Amino acid sequence: MTKNKPSDADGRFTQRKRPPKPQGRRTAAQLSSTGPGPTAFEDKGLEYLHQAGHFDEISFELRSGKEATVYVVDGPKGLLAAKLYADSRVRTFTQDGMYKEGRETSDARMQKVLQNARKFGVPLEQARWIYEEFWQMEHLFLAGVRVPQPIEHAGRVVLMGYLGDEDEAAPRVSDARLEWKVAEGAFEGALEQLTLMLRAGRVHGDFSAFNLLWWEDKVWVIDFPQVAEIGKNPAWRTLLERDVQNLCTSFVKLGVRKDPDKVLEDVWKRSGLPGNARG
Repeated sequence: MTKNKPSDADGRFTQRKRPPKPQGRRTAAQLSSTGPGPTAFEDKGLEYLHQAGHFDEISFELRSGKEATVYVVDGPKGLLAAKLYADSRVRTFTQDGMYKEGRETSDARMQKVLQNARKFGVPLEQARWIYEEFWQMEHLFLAGVRVPQPIEHAGRVVLMGYLGDEDEAAPRVSDARLEWKVAEGAFEGALEQLTLMLRAGRVHGDFSAFNLLWWEDKVWVIDFPQVAEIGKNPAWRTLLERDVQNLCTSFVKLGVRKDPDKVLEDVWKRSGLPGNARG
């Protein structure tokens, strides 16, 4: 947990502290018991992580979408982020088969997926996506990519480090109001993280300002279930080209305009990958 937050005194950064809760979502209070006795959680994954001592209570809802809601939890380890996937199918990509190609199906990995599915009553396909998110985040964290620290996963929950403090959470880069020079620096920071991912043998698959956080003047990468492995997924070059295109497009509203073709070549050279970006 970080304590020093960016100041908006110079106009470089402004962020609404706690976003309003979307309608139709389960609130933090609805997820935990309100009766006498120890706190308990209706979601089996949350309850397991609570019983394991990772957190004592849910503080507030951070952000919510069709696929998952992220809550900030508090306990002996400080503030953490708990990503709770919806009961419905995890991914809404129309071509999710592209992301699954080339993924390892070793007995050890499948055993972990099956254990999670059976223990917490999670559909097998959903359990695979959730395990993939945690496993890829762990791989990238160990490779030095700036991602939230992976803590544990259980059922539909992925528990990770929280970027922010008691007063405010790190905003998405797409939501942060950055002056042009700062936005230029954020774009460069995004390229650095994209390069580190390539060196770690990974392509994000959904890389844009919407899946980047801005905290302490640095870019952090989030959302990993769709990550593709270089050399194993036959579509990884296509996904990389799309990541670069989406990154450039999403930064336009921040006043940063880059040529996607030049950016792709630049990232390729930085990564040290053999050959050229176009194959």
